[in-house]
Amino acid sequence: MEINFIPSRESIEQQRRELREKIGPKGEVVLAAAVALEVAGKVATWISLARRGRDEVRGPKWLWRLATGVNFFGPAAYWLFGRKKPRR
Repeated sequence: MEINFIPSRESIEQQRRELREKIGPKGEVVLAAAVALEVAGKVATWISLARRGRDEVRGPKWLWRLATGVNFFGPAAYWLFGRKKPRR
């Protein structure tokens, strides 16, 4: 008996078709918008971290960069808690 842990291309395509059928066209739009918002939040966070000095960020900047990888919550936490004062 052969056990294959890597899914075939056909299997992946079948799963993709099934998912698209389940969520429908409106679901695809919502999913695309959510992905776009998440990417925009991460990019904005990285730009803010690059422009701010160490004294303008609570905690180490490398930790906030790492935290941006945690879905939507990492960037949201930075914008709520990571900045010491708004930059103008």
